[in-house]
Amino acid sequence: MGINNKIMSSLINYNMNKMTKNSIVFEYDIDLPTEIHVSDVDMTIIMGNLLDNAIEAYLDVNKIA
Repeated sequence: MGINNKIMSSLINYNMNKMTKNSIVFEYDIDLPTEIHVSDVDMTIIMGNLLDNAIEAYLDVNKIA
């Protein structure tokens, strides 16, 4: 799975390490336009929070199970 956006690709790869350590299966299909009207900083914050929250929620749910 490739992403044409270097920032998104880096963020996914960084979080993949956390997911792999916790046996989380993560599949994605991201199609970003070449030009996006969100700054790189904002996109990094949004996607980073999304991934962090998803990982945290997964780990919390599996502690209970």
